[in-house]
Amino acid sequence: MRSVSPAGLLVSQGSDFDMTRNSTPKGAPRGPRRNPEEIKNLLVATGIQIVLNEGLANVARCLTFKNAYVILENRGVRLTNASVIGRAFDNQEDFQRQVFAAIAGSDSEDFNAVAVMIYEEILVKSDRSTVEGRWRALSELCRFGSKVMLDSLHNSPTWRVWIGIWALTGSSPPSRERDTITKALKKSYTALNRDTTDVFNAAIQYLGFRLKEPYTMGKVATIITSLSEGSSIRDLVDRPGMRYLNLPTGPRGASERWTLFGVGLFAIAREFVEIDPAWIPPGD
Repeated sequence: MRSVSPAGLLVSQGSDFDMTRNSTPKGAPRGPRRNPEEIKNLLVATGIQIVLNEGLANVARCLTFKNAYVILENRGVRLTNASVIGRAFDNQEDFQRQVFAAIAGSDSEDFNAVAVMIYEEILVKSDRSTVEGRWRALSELCRFGSKVMLDSLHNSPTWRVWIGIWALTGSSPPSRERDTITKALKKSYTALNRDTTDVFNAAIQYLGFRLKEPYTMGKVATIITSLSEGSSIRDLVDRPGMRYLNLPTGPRGASERWTLFGVGLFAIAREFVEIDPAWIPPGD
């Protein structure tokens, strides 16, 4: 789950420009002269906003210096080709490439919200007093968590653009531009694997499981995120086919609604984890 914020990019880069502030009234004093790095941050953040609003299909028409200048002008920042080309960017193609790289390298900051939801809805309510209860909790974690992750990605404009950039990059011939985007995509994967590792590791420890040897948490995270990504792509165009599977996994064989991603996730969990014999149940 990836998230990129145009305003956040500017704040993190130390710019004095706020994407959320109101437009500067006409006749207001001109802002301070900005250095090339500040101009680059302003335009990349504005470019991200354009791409998220318009989508990749309209990039050639919408992601231009001219459109970015208009948006910034409405917010009180005036830029021209003279102040941008040769200073912040080589040309408009360079601008577009760097906007793509910023989106491709976006992190998974919304992962925390999903993790909190899973903890509150599943883990804190789980029965950890018996082995059966702990396996039941792990099953429910996979069933509920997979739906939350699918919903999050399905509704994320950032992820839709991200996967589009991924597809364009993967289908492009080798080039310096492709290498730039590929590097950014790998950065995003690193962040996603890190967050997945933290959440999965905390969950299995809470429930009294451990990884089987010789598996590592890094490999488990890669498998989980790969399954999530592939399932979410299919979910964009075939939602009924990826969801609405009823299985007798509830208490006393009651029917429960699963996603195919959830079934796969629980199969992965059963393969990679085992009961931790050193774990002490709460209250003992």
